[in-house]
Amino acid sequence: MEKSNKSTVNENIWQWSIIIVLGTTIIISLYLYFAPKPDYRNKYDPKLISLESEIQSYKKQLGNTNNYVAYNRLANAYIRQARLTGDPSWYILAEKNAKSSLYHSPVSNYSALLSLSSINMAKHEFIEAQKNVKELLTDNSTKLDALGLVFDANYAIGNLSECQKALNEINKAKEEIFKLKKTKFSADDIPDTVNSSRKALLEYSKGNLKESEKYFIRAIKESSYLDAEPKAWVYTLYANFLKKTGRSEEAQQNIQFAINNVPEYISALFIRADIYSQEKKLKEENEILNQLNKKITRSDIILKLALSEKKLGNIDSYNTLINQSKKLLDEELSEGGFGHRRDYIKLLLTENTSQSLSLALEKAQAEKKLRKDLDTLNIVTETEIKNNEWQLANQTVNLALNTGVKDSTLYYLKGQLSENSKDKKMAIDFYKKAINLNPDFEYSEYINKFLVENK
Repeated sequence: MEKSNKSTVNENIWQWSIIIVLGTTIIISLYLYFAPKPDYRNKYDPKLISLESEIQSYKKQLGNTNNYVAYNRLANAYIRQARLTGDPSWYILAEKNAKSSLYHSPVSNYSALLSLSSINMAKHEFIEAQKNVKELLTDNSTKLDALGLVFDANYAIGNLSECQKALNEINKAKEEIFKLKKTKFSADDIPDTVNSSRKALLEYSKGNLKESEKYFIRAIKESSYLDAEPKAWVYTLYANFLKKTGRSEEAQQNIQFAINNVPEYISALFIRADIYSQEKKLKEENEILNQLNKKITRSDIILKLALSEKKLGNIDSYNTLINQSKKLLDEELSEGGFGHRRDYIKLLLTENTSQSLSLALEKAQAEKKLRKDLDTLNIVTETEIKNNEWQLANQTVNLALNTGVKDSTLYYLKGQLSENSKDKKMAIDFYKKAINLNPDFEYSEYINKFLVENK
């Protein structure tokens, strides 16, 4: 009888255990099903970003000591501040602290080397950036960051094959570091906002627009649980892609998502001004550029503002700003500066004198030796055309076309070259490509007029 009671109790306990487990499973499943999903398109509350308190805390840590780790932390905080504010003077402080860290700890000081490479990138010293990361490629703790910088440097100079190699190496490194070969997962299964964005940029440069957008959207989804800064960065990148492919309204939405995360994010506002320019909203463009110019004195912003004033017919203001921009650019280039060499070429083209055009050509040829990315090849081609160097211009524009990239300005320049060689059919083909890709880009009015006249 006693055994029978024990058996009944055990059976009841077992039954209740099953009921509790099943009930808990059902509750969790229902919660996961009905819980609000994170909206990667973003309805985030605006999150103010301030690194000032962080910087002050690192300064206190440093105190009167020469702690190389504190120097590194401070350098990294200054780099983040530079990216958020768009003010290159923060990079100068970052460089000073990174070098101090290396001085006090010159062996295996990987964090300082990473900081210096990031500063090299900001200065457009791409070869130096790659030199600084060589040592970091041998250590698993820094290998992924180092390979990322190798990608960034090669992307900036237009070496797409090396970019692809860097991405392949990143995948191999992930497999080794996370021991993925022993699992059913691959490197692509690991959420990685930054490298998804790099893949998007590379696919864009190869002309694979659908693949590019797929990676941008993946990067945005992967950023859902990250801090506000990387979210704002990836939304801004995607907005720029949308602008270039003629989707201004969506571009503006994504810029707003960036600003929701980081209010007054300089890079986002800069792209917003470009979108307004494309939409022919000249007053709105001018307003944002004035806003940026009040926040920070930067030659490229002043140059854009000058051109904006000219479009509005404010010639006195245009002349004042052009002179301001020229003075700043002269100073930057004489001191090494932050790589605004292309802006200097644009300024010389804007002046449009025989002397300025000749100097622009000289600067453009020097820049082409350093970089062969799309933006560089476009400005170099334009400079060669304005100097009647038609053969050189054709060689330059073909360098870009051979990558497969789809870009309205590039197609317009090829159309100009075709017009000059009296090949109307080819000119029409390239002008149509430009308009189909982006109906509202800078030279659309000229193209539409040409197409009407040459039906």
